[in-house]
Amino acid sequence: MRPFLREINLTEARRRLSSILREIEAEPDMGYQIKVRGKVVAELRSPAPRRGYMSSGEALLKFAREMEALYPRKPGEPLENISGHYKEHLYGKKRTTRSRRSA
Repeated sequence: MRPFLREINLTEARRRLSSILREIEAEPDMGYQIKVRGKVVAELRSPAPRRGYMSSGEALLKFAREMEALYPRKPGEPLENISGHYKEHLYGKKRTTRSRRSA
């Protein structure tokens, strides 16, 4: 929803800036349009709320819960130690190298 915008001129906005900011903080649905010679040059309003914002740890936990719901473990199946074997998970199983023949 767009906030209700009051129109004020630039000199009044400069004089009343601190009180305008307090009003916007108290009523987030209200804002101001600053005009110079009848043209709108700026708007003062509260920032839009961040609905999907969460910390990285919360996001990882949410993802882990979703993965557990999508791919549940079978009863008795042990947990995989991914952090202990991360190179295998990233690069695949280690191949055995053939010994070179001596000439």
